[in-house]
Amino acid sequence: MIIVPCAPKQTDSLLAFVLPHEKTAIGFVSHIMRGNADCFFVMDGSRTCGAFSFSAGGQIFHCLPDAHSAAWAELLRTLTAFFRGQKNRDLFNIIGEENGTELIRQAIAAAWGKTTRHEQTYALLEKTGAAEQADSSDCVRCVPEMIDALLPLQIAYEREEIFWEGEQYNPNVTRLAFLRALRTQQIFALVKNGRYVAKGGTNAQGKRYVQLGGVFTIPSERKKGYATKLLRYVAQALHRQGKDIVLFAKKDNVAALRLYEKIGCKNIGSFKIVYY
Repeated sequence: MIIVPCAPKQTDSLLAFVLPHEKTAIGFVSHIMRGNADCFFVMDGSRTCGAFSFSAGGQIFHCLPDAHSAAWAELLRTLTAFFRGQKNRDLFNIIGEENGTELIRQAIAAAWGKTTRHEQTYALLEKTGAAEQADSSDCVRCVPEMIDALLPLQIAYEREEIFWEGEQYNPNVTRLAFLRALRTQQIFALVKNGRYVAKGGTNAQGKRYVQLGGVFTIPSERKKGYATKLLRYVAQALHRQGKDIVLFAKKDNVAALRLYEKIGCKNIGSFKIVYY
């Protein structure tokens, strides 16, 4: 096996390889479509057996279907040799299907001696087909001008779901990232009595699939069905665009898993993010 860079003229070939696995690699597909990361093929002779991206900010997305097979050891040797030649690059995180993330994590550990600061494994869920008719009352599509009203929900979401104990938190970074999401993604919210009580939307958009994330209801308004109502509305809006939905949730977050099951999501595997 060898790893070769993907030239700009090979983007269509790269997408042709990744798209059959898009539901486990929407972030990767999004990076390919935007052209904002270095991409690589993993070749076994003339056969493409994997691919990944490595951004300037140190983020790695991947599509490594053979990580489930007897080819694991050979893939590990090949990736380790590749990363030995990449020691001067920044590294922030690895995102994707669990086996592929773990394979790259082990390769980086062997090549650089780096250990992770945090690891999180999630259930990977999919919703396909027509969404049931949704009640659109109180549901709105969010725009950048709503940033000040919505930001407290995003900050609370990140503190509860993303940041781990001991991790340094910067609300200014959250504001900039959320403002970018309001401009480039599809964010929705539910309004009650003049205030936003729940939110959620896309955080990656591919060809056939979108990845849903950032779902949050303020604690005082939970168990009132607001998140279910909002997500049914979001699913309907996305289905009308011809998109199916993938999302991931912590395996021990029983409330979230029940919510997603309620709107028709099914578990299709495991997803893993590791941070450096």
